[in-house]
Amino acid sequence: MDSKEKIILIVDDELHIKQSFSYFFEDREWQVFTADSGEAALELLKTMTCSVAIVDIRMRGMDGESFIRIASERYPSMFFVVCTGSPMYEISEDLIQLPCVVDKVFGKPVMDMNGLEETILRLIEGCI
Repeated sequence: MDSKEKIILIVDDELHIKQSFSYFFEDREWQVFTADSGEAALELLKTMTCSVAIVDIRMRGMDGESFIRIASERYPSMFFVVCTGSPMYEISEDLIQLPCVVDKVFGKPVMDMNGLEETILRLIEGCI
């Protein structure tokens, strides 16, 4: 995979979660950007291109689903993976219909980071 495709955005308001994801993906030669809110992520995306975003659902301000709806419309080649600490969360039907959203929800803390990366790589390569 070309390194320019391995650009990931972590959208989460929990510092330790962002750091954990950042360290993991940087160790695997991803270029990593972080944002602590949906609003901040949308601002970041005005000046950079990401292949994929890992998005928390419950954040202050704009929630993760709202961010995904807006970002997927503005950046149709970007993919989205939901990662939440809410054990009962199910992806909204309108988001499931979007081809850029993974229908699997990853719970926090993510116990299988390798599986998360494999899912993201398959998504980017068009195998999902």
